[in-house]
Amino acid sequence: MPTEDDAKVALDTVSEQLIKLPCVTGLGIGTASQSEGATLFVYLDSKRKDPSARAAIPKKVEINRPDGSKVAVPVQLIEQDDLKFE
Repeated sequence: MPTEDDAKVALDTVSEQLIKLPCVTGLGIGTASQSEGATLFVYLDSKRKDPSARAAIPKKVEINRPDGSKVAVPVQLIEQDDLKFE
């Protein structure tokens, strides 16, 4: 099960690639469910329905841990409608 440290490494691994996609508005890490452990969150602009850009977002990010083992960090897409900053 991926830990928060694993999710941070996964975020570092793919953030540069993902943030270039026009539909991506932000990235984050957290726990979507206790059974999956840490998760990489990709926030999407719901008004940008570019299928090819969305297809470029992986479902999981596989990383190598310092001990040599591998772990797959799940990616969860979160649609955002109207982004309002106050």
